[in-house]
Amino acid sequence: DPVISGIVHSKALTHLSLKGNELGDGGAEALAEVLPKSSIEILNLIDNNISHFGALALGAALPTSKRLRELQLGLNRIGSSGTKALAEGMGRAPSLHVVGLTSNTIGPEGVQWVAKALGASSTLTTLDLSHNIFRDGIDDLRVGLKASKSLQNLNVEGCNLCPNSVALMAAEIRGLKSLNLGSCDLKIEGILAVADAVAVSTSLHTLILRNVVISTAGAQALARAVAVSRSLRHLDLQGCGIATEGVQALGQALTGAAKLESLNLVQNDVGGEGAVALAHGIGRAPAFQSLQVRYSSVTPQGSVALVEVMQKSCSFNDLQLAGPELCVGGGVQTSVTVRPTITHCDVEVIKKHPFTCSRCSHKLYDYDPDQHKVLAYCVDRAGIIQQIMTPEEWDRAASIPTPSN
Repeated sequence: DPVISGIVHSKALTHLSLKGNELGDGGAEALAEVLPKSSIEILNLIDNNISHFGALALGAALPTSKRLRELQLGLNRIGSSGTKALAEGMGRAPSLHVVGLTSNTIGPEGVQWVAKALGASSTLTTLDLSHNIFRDGIDDLRVGLKASKSLQNLNVEGCNLCPNSVALMAAEIRGLKSLNLGSCDLKIEGILAVADAVAVSTSLHTLILRNVVISTAGAQALARAVAVSRSLRHLDLQGCGIATEGVQALGQALTGAAKLESLNLVQNDVGGEGAVALAHGIGRAPAFQSLQVRYSSVTPQGSVALVEVMQKSCSFNDLQLAGPELCVGGGVQTSVTVRPTITHCDVEVIKKHPFTCSRCSHKLYDYDPDQHKVLAYCVDRAGIIQQIMTPEEWDRAASIPTPSN
């Protein structure tokens, strides 16, 4: 095979992606045969219809593949028996740092073997087990995490973990650098366990809880943890259904969050009051840089508060809005990013279309039915807000003669 021959003889090939190529077990076995002799450091075999036979060959090759640092095997069908063979190789691989096994039906038995590999490996830092159902194997995983000498990043999104499972892992969570618990049914007990781990951890810098239903009490618990955390830098709460009261608690927590840099609240009920609370906290957060509140019912009042604090902050430089907050043309929704570097107020407008920006020819406005107030936005072609005005300010700007070219 010319491809296999090229891999063997190339001294420059370090990254090889064969994603979605239907290699099957035959292709995996052929690669496994040449892998120890190759210079490949990163191998991507995602979505290649590899079963436990291919995994057996790859697992056997890992202990002698001295240069391999990353192996991605997501969206295959290696199952528990294939995971066993692979895990045996993972535990003895001399340089393997990253392994991805998302959506492989590894099951509780497979997790048991992965846990043993965690204890045996001295190099593995990142493990992706997302979208594998193994609730019954969580105790084995906890033992593996406790025994691990090197693991820093763990992804168990969509693994159907229950609150008790997360509570069991709480002590081990503290030692990680990043943790993804997205789409897990944590309930209040699981959220409280995660919050306790965040509060005491000195290493956890990224926590992802996307699509985890979080009540107001859960958001308040997380807020208390964020306020005292000595390490958390990135918090992702997209699609968690957090009410305005919970967002307000998070806003208050930002005043004490010395390390937090980014917060994702997309598709939550932020509301105007929540946005104002976030703005207040961001103005006192020394390291904060990025806020995402797309499709979160941010009112004109909230938009103004966030943009105003951005102009004053030394670090806050990325604000993402979308949905009802910004409407283009005939109600078509758009997304924009606000940057704080715009210092001038020289905004071009077209007099006869008071809500049209001559730079992009889009109508950009937000209407607050309670206050009967319209807020107009001027956005350039790059999607960056140049100016926010009330209709009165827009009319005044429209009456200012623009310099002729």
